[in-house]
Amino acid sequence: MLPLVTHWHVCDLPSPRAARAQDLEQQLKSLLGVDPLQVFSHDSPAQAMAVAQEKADPADRIVVFGSFLTVGGVMEFGLPNLNAPHLSN
Repeated sequence: MLPLVTHWHVCDLPSPRAARAQDLEQQLKSLLGVDPLQVFSHDSPAQAMAVAQEKADPADRIVVFGSFLTVGGVMEFGLPNLNAPHLSN
């Protein structure tokens, strides 16, 4: 995913087994060489989605991946829609 993602929004999850957002942020920055200005930590999946939507351009795509807790935490409030026209080739 690294070459396809320009902004990373990592979050804490309500599970003791989950990595902390700050730890994920540090790993992305150091191990993977992600630009530090493109990584953001959040308290929850819903908060991460809200900020991602706020920062996204209308034609951007937001991809949510990780555990069921991550995806479920975003879908809990319904599927987001930026109301942009779909781009075709």
